Amino acid sequence: MIQTPKTSIQHTPKKNKLEEQLNIQKENINTMVSEVQKVEVPIKNEESKLWSKHTCIFCNVLLDGRSKILACLHVICFDCVDKYTINSSVQCKCLEVTKDKLIDYPIIPGAIKGKCCGVICDAVVTKMCISCNSLYCKKCSKAHLGTEENHILVNYPLKREFNYCANCKKKRTEVYCTNCSTMLCSLCHLQNHQKHNYEVIENLCKEIKFNFARQENELEINNLVMDYCLQQTDNQIKTIESLKNVIIEEINTEFYKLEYEIKSRKQILLKLVDEHFLNTCKQINENKLVLKNLQNENKYYAHLTESILNHNNSFDLMNLSEMILKKISSFKTHSSNIPKEAFESSIGLNLNWGESMNNCLLSIKSLGKVTSTPVMSLSEKLNVKHKMTNNIIQISIEPTHDDISKETSSSKMEVDNQIHNNSINDDDTDSSDYEPLLECSCCNQWSEELITCISCKRCYHNRCHIPVIPDCYPYTNYVSSTIKWKCTMCEDITKYCTVLNEKLFPLDISYNKIERKIIERILMELYCQNNDSEHFRDCPDKEIDPLYYTNIANPISLNDVKNRLDSDKPYLLFNDVIKDIKRIFSNAISYYHVSHPYHRSAVILKKYLTILLSKWIPNLETMHELQPING
Repeated sequence: MIQTPKTSIQHTPKKNKLEEQLNIQKENINTMVSEVQKVEVPIKNEESKLWSKHTCIFCNVLLDGRSKILACLHVICFDCVDKYTINSSVQCKCLEVTKDKLIDYPIIPGAIKGKCCGVICDAVVTKMCISCNSLYCKKCSKAHLGTEENHILVNYPLKREFNYCANCKKKRTEVYCTNCSTMLCSLCHLQNHQKHNYEVIENLCKEIKFNFARQENELEINNLVMDYCLQQTDNQIKTIESLKNVIIEEINTEFYKLEYEIKSRKQILLKLVDEHFLNTCKQINENKLVLKNLQNENKYYAHLTESILNHNNSFDLMNLSEMILKKISSFKTHSSNIPKEAFESSIGLNLNWGESMNNCLLSIKSLGKVTSTPVMSLSEKLNVKHKMTNNIIQISIEPTHDDISKETSSSKMEVDNQIHNNSINDDDTDSSDYEPLLECSCCNQWSEELITCISCKRCYHNRCHIPVIPDCYPYTNYVSSTIKWKCTMCEDITKYCTVLNEKLFPLDISYNKIERKIIERILMELYCQNNDSEHFRDCPDKEIDPLYYTNIANPISLNDVKNRLDSDKPYLLFNDVIKDIKRIFSNAISYYHVSHPYHRSAVILKKYLTILLSKWIPNLETMHELQPING
């Protein structure tokens, strides 16, 4: 009976060891991938330490009244001045060197209460000697007067700033001599500096604070822009993280497919091995069966021949010989044709990879290609756009509206003078009728039909200016103008502001010249901010932006406020006008996204309005809102 061979292939110890190594390598790869997924990219920001608030740039201690400010605007404490001063100069951590004399920085963050002469006692300061500029508690102040009878004590903290006159050292400074760069009392100025130019310190400080307020406004706007940029960088990180997870999932999916195909191919190869093995064994067994049958037949004929040889009957031999010998001869001829290759040739079962395995391995090694969108290097970009001095970025401040107007006016004057001169020298041109195009300071449109202010050289359409310019004024330009007309922007409203600040409540602006003049000036200031105010001169078109009227309950524009001043239903209260103007910008801020240019313009104009009101009408916030008086 033929035995059926086993169809399963037994793995050798070498193959088992190889599989163990592959499994270990696979586990290591999975561990490495999981660790990579958990990695967070560290961001070093050493430069942020340069901008710590209220601390010394070198030792990071809180500032006190003895600090100094460097040229880079970093502040150094009193103890670090001598430590870091080399050859009469201080090199900051930002690498900028301050060579001049350090300026005092007495500004202390927060409200810090002084203590009386630290060594003598720890009582809270209540008195200040304006003669020696010293602080004392109530008890020590009496002791001080006992030794210094001529000194003068005042309550501390001071309700009003008190600085000694640099000349007499007795009275409070009131004026600043611009020729000598010295603060003096009014008496010393009249006696010793009468012919020098001067500025009233209070007014000068207000102007300085106004400039600082404007800079603060611009910096706050920059902060809004940078907040938006930081938000966008966070969104970029979230986006790249989500894309990373998608790619990892895709890689796992594709390699799962690849692994599935490899396993499927493995099973197919194993099945083919079994099939070839079975087919070969089957054929060998069939050959074996044929050989055994031939052998049995041969043995039978041999036994038959032996039996006949042992038989002695001649008649039987002659009778059987012909048939038996013929059959045996035929069998011998048939059995002698057995091919030796059927049992002498070697039996083989081979696995031939050819070039397929090498090509497959090379293809797997080059599978997939990961790329990323290059991110702009902000530091390199800023280095290109900004001037660098000792590694400090010098950021230019945007010129103010007045500066822009002056520069624009001067450039216009040069151009118009040149055009006018060319027109005079041209024989073919009637220069007497020629007028160059000018730009309206309100609507920003070029035209020949403009009226020019003789003072500031701004140009306006009749209807753009507030109040409306009468039609009796001819269209002219400041080169050939003979009309002496001043615009609202050049009118001094200080006297109106003084009167209004002394009032306890706002009055009817429609029939009162004071409030009317102030409102006209405020509106003109806003209109002349052309790049920003042009978005709010009219409300959005309902057909283009119907959603605006759905979200905004009370739409209003600058032209609405302007037109109502001379309408049949004018404003009754001063505060109502201010509220409507503020509502224009509040509506835009609430409706438009922070990245929208209209939102940015609204923030700028609202802040600018606040600065104007704080400059001209500081008491506005304390005014009481009254109901309109009927009749």
